[in-house]
Amino acid sequence: AAARVRRMSAQRHKCYLIWLLVSLAQSSACRDPQLAFSFSAPVRSTPRAYSGVSCARQTKGVHMSDAITGADQHWENFITGRGRFGEFHGKVCSWDPTSCDLKHEQHWLRSYQVLGQGSDCFMRHETKIVYDDDRGTVDRGFWDVTKDQCSTEQGIMHPKVKTGATFVVTAGEARATAWFAHEMVRFDPAISLDKENERQGHIIEMIMRHGSNIRLSVGYRYDDVTGEMKHVSFNREDSRGFPSSYWGKDNSMHAISAQDLKGALGLTKEVDMVGRGHQIEIPVKSHSDPLLQQIELTDIKWTGHLMSLAQADKLDTAILKLPDKMVVLAPLSIPFGQAWSAAYLWRPTDSDVVHTLETRYTASGAFDCFRHAEFMV
Repeated sequence: AAARVRRMSAQRHKCYLIWLLVSLAQSSACRDPQLAFSFSAPVRSTPRAYSGVSCARQTKGVHMSDAITGADQHWENFITGRGRFGEFHGKVCSWDPTSCDLKHEQHWLRSYQVLGQGSDCFMRHETKIVYDDDRGTVDRGFWDVTKDQCSTEQGIMHPKVKTGATFVVTAGEARATAWFAHEMVRFDPAISLDKENERQGHIIEMIMRHGSNIRLSVGYRYDDVTGEMKHVSFNREDSRGFPSSYWGKDNSMHAISAQDLKGALGLTKEVDMVGRGHQIEIPVKSHSDPLLQQIELTDIKWTGHLMSLAQADKLDTAILKLPDKMVVLAPLSIPFGQAWSAAYLWRPTDSDVVHTLETRYTASGAFDCFRHAEFMV
């Protein structure tokens, strides 16, 4: 009996010590910001063998960091940096991808305002179209992008498009962004849809910023039945007013060959550059990780880094020279049943760098990844 009492006392003492150690650790975490942050730091996945499962694994000659996972860290890419927001005047041009004829040119005013404080911050997005005639300024409305309603492991939902499409934002200074459909498959034209969900086609838009005042985006729209590309659009934005003192006045688009690419970007030396960038994957295809993946890329070899350029001979790829040293690459029709991508390359007139943005899809039609790379020239 005495032995049992001693054993029970020892067990109670051991439990008390464990409780005391846990309590001290929790108390220290609350008092020490650095220790507290360590408990909520973004999760890094373990390195994996890149065996061809996704676009990251198919690219040779690129060093990839361990992935930062999770929607919370991705939301920070989107919401941080108040200097990146404000009102931007844009010159929006849209062209026919086959004839290269200008379809329309408009003056847009888009506003991006971060409102709220701390963890309650959200972004209010508003778009207006400014006409020179009696229509004046037409307000297209505003949308509030909030973390609790819009941030998911598949990217950030825009309130205007609630299903099937999200956008992702990289962590780099350019805050490169892609807004895309999760799946690009051939739709059945016999399926009837109500007016609210009327199909607009398959759309990809890729966006980036340059300095404090300049933003730009390139959009592609494909017919979701035939797969045919319907238009290419280019929005050149400047927060300092309209017309912009940075962007040129040209509104023409021309088809070029792959051999003309270097000249279109103003590259006068052999292109043997090595760059760096970011890649984002989301769980929308088979074998995907369950959480959003952000991967930092280094030692990117210029030659072969764009899937869209590598496939230009195999697919009916449009290589289009737009104003202000912008080049667009994309198939003229979605090659259903094959892996494909759409990309653009841009060289700012005031810096010695070339940016490339590319959105990739698998042969099944599922989104594969979005990648931004920059090369010093």
